[in-house]
Amino acid sequence: MWGFFFGRSVSCSVHQVTGRNKNGRKTNWVDTENRRTQVNPVAFSLVGLVATNVATLVSDSFHDVLYTGLRKVLTIGEDVMASRLMQHSPTTRLSKVQAAAGELQTKNTALTKELNGIHAKHGTAAKSLGKSAK
Repeated sequence: MWGFFFGRSVSCSVHQVTGRNKNGRKTNWVDTENRRTQVNPVAFSLVGLVATNVATLVSDSFHDVLYTGLRKVLTIGEDVMASRLMQHSPTTRLSKVQAAAGELQTKNTALTKELNGIHAKHGTAAKSLGKSAK
């Protein structure tokens, strides 16, 4: 299975050679003691993607580093494009949820103070009614 990605096994002294194949296309080869094995860039990309995905799942700080890096690369073009592309990101959603939670906490505190004031007025009104009824 891995032979598909990496070609033949590579061992001993290795150096990369750039050349042309029989169709005239530019190719990358690894020359190992008179054996030539083609390097498949898709395999290295696949391994790199899997490694970064695992690292972002395991490490929150690594995720933050990659997120800010991606954000900086996208803002090179245009800030509007970056915000459009990043609006569905879990990190962006989390920041929106945290902002909304802060607003709700502020409203809750204000309503709790108002409710305590109403309870205090109700208590004094009930006491004054109780005294006047006697």
